[in-house]
Amino acid sequence: MTGIIAYLTEFLEIRWRPAIVALASLVVLSYGALDLLRASSSAKSPKTPGRILTSQMVQPRSRYHPSITYAYAVGNTSYTGNTYRFGDTFYWKRQTAEAAVQTYAPGSTVFVSFDPSHPERSVLEPGFTPDAVSRIEWFLPLFFIALWWVRMELNRVRTRHLIQSKRPVKFHV
Repeated sequence: MTGIIAYLTEFLEIRWRPAIVALASLVVLSYGALDLLRASSSAKSPKTPGRILTSQMVQPRSRYHPSITYAYAVGNTSYTGNTYRFGDTFYWKRQTAEAAVQTYAPGSTVFVSFDPSHPERSVLEPGFTPDAVSRIEWFLPLFFIALWWVRMELNRVRTRHLIQSKRPVKFHV
């Protein structure tokens, strides 16, 4: 029990940056797991006819994103959606985003996959796609960097404790 307490005490003494990186990697992992879950469940989802409303490429920063909006109906209720694929659909290559935009021209008819328990959740390209694993690909290096950094910080703390324990005690008279 004292070993666990000592380890926790050492862990609490590490600098906050590696812990933040570790937490960020876990957030990325949770989003990635959600993407994979939605992608795999969408493969079995029912489809309904829909119509593309808008289709354009946007560049919010240094990457390109196909922004596609579509309308569809489930029963007597109309919905709009904007999920092209599950996952990270921001691309480094302009051509990749442009290809998606050209595939889904405004006014064209498409089949929209929707979640039967939540028909407002929909996607144009259901199932597993490379975009569905993109966040997991970001998680792995980030997580290993965080683990390495936390380990280095723990070594630093342990070394400091070792040095302090070997210092001679000075008595003041």
